[in-house]
Amino acid sequence: MSSPAQVSGPGALSRRTDTGGQPIRALPDPQYGEATAYEQQQKGAPLAEQRPTPNPRMPEPSAGPSPLAQPSEPPVGLFAASQRPDEPITAGAPSGAGPNTLAGGPLAPRAYATSDQLREYAGSDPSGSVAWLANLLSSQGL
Repeated sequence: MSSPAQVSGPGALSRRTDTGGQPIRALPDPQYGEATAYEQQQKGAPLAEQRPTPNPRMPEPSAGPSPLAQPSEPPVGLFAASQRPDEPITAGAPSGAGPNTLAGGPLAPRAYATSDQLREYAGSDPSGSVAWLANLLSSQGL
């Protein structure tokens, strides 16, 4: 949980809260005028304070089963025979044979036809193009 930003007091108790941040850094081997420009850039847009990176401790080994237990079966080798010879290689991919989201397979059941959706907009199209497209898609079962 992070601590909230500092709040300044009222009137005479007020103080600046934006003076924190990282120290101004110097260039290692600047050309003439680069050091001043670099310092001005840092003052104009100060960096946020760097917080120390937490050093998480590794969990102690326990005698019981670990949450990262070894798999019950060894992994399949890269050049091993397929364990699913009847499944297309593109199954699950956005295109190609097999169940996928574009083919309307089991991954993406359609609740309505595209032509039905277009018919809702056909009334607001004076050219009739949307109605023509809806009829064309309907004739194709889409």
